[in-house]
Amino acid sequence: MLFGPIFQVELVAAARQRRQYLLRVIYAAIILFVLWVSYSSISTANSYGGDGPLDGNQVSISQLAETATTFFFAFTWVQVLGIVAIAPVMAVGTIATERERRTIEYLFATDLSNFEIVVGKTFARLVIVGQLVLVSLPILFIFRLLGGIPADLLAGSFLIAGSTAVVLTALSVCISVWSARSRDAV
Repeated sequence: MLFGPIFQVELVAAARQRRQYLLRVIYAAIILFVLWVSYSSISTANSYGGDGPLDGNQVSISQLAETATTFFFAFTWVQVLGIVAIAPVMAVGTIATERERRTIEYLFATDLSNFEIVVGKTFARLVIVGQLVLVSLPILFIFRLLGGIPADLLAGSFLIAGSTAVVLTALSVCISVWSARSRDAV
């Protein structure tokens, strides 16, 4: 096992929670709402005399690319803000909750080192946060077909999202290790 048995146990426990599923659905709904707002802003501009000889029902290729670019920048902000809001909430109570429930002693009684316990819990929470990033990928790749989103911006966006998730999750687990109770960690 790459990250140890704690990683597997944490992932199984997280998969059984309905909260995770509901969080992914809400996140996808927010992204689809941003998509709708981006498209409606372009279609409204087109119906009020956009930049071409087209009537109100037609959209030019340049307007589709502009819509894709607008959506991409709005999507990037929503994704980073979502990670900033969700990553600390998911990870801040990992060790402190074990300490509060008095189950940390059982973990210390095993052959696992402190490093294996903390790394297993950290990577499990990071995978859960990473699932949110993966929820939005199909929507973004469909919009990539319209043009207007360069591949280097797409890679940079996911690199920023990934590094933000790693830093915030690691910082939250560190705060959880130092806190006596989960309420103090939050």
